Amino acid sequence: KVYTTAGGSCPGPRQVSTFLTHIYRETLEMNGSKNLLARVLDEEMTDYAILNLLAAEKRYNYLLKIMKEQGKAEESLES
Repeated sequence: KVYTTAGGSCPGPRQVSTFLTHIYRETLEMNGSKNLLARVLDEEMTDYAILNLLAAEKRYNYLLKIMKEQGKAEESLES
């Protein structure tokens, strides 16, 4: 997986901070894309704004999925 440590273990505090940083950046990217979509008039720019928003949403959802998987892995290690 992309967001595991070298040994495949659960992330430490520094890695969690990195996850949160990436999630925050994707949130900003999605908001920027939504703003762009609301303002564009040109059809080609509308296509760009839509694709950019979809890509940002996919990255955001991927990061959330990885965070959830890491949380489940951490819970199973604690049991």
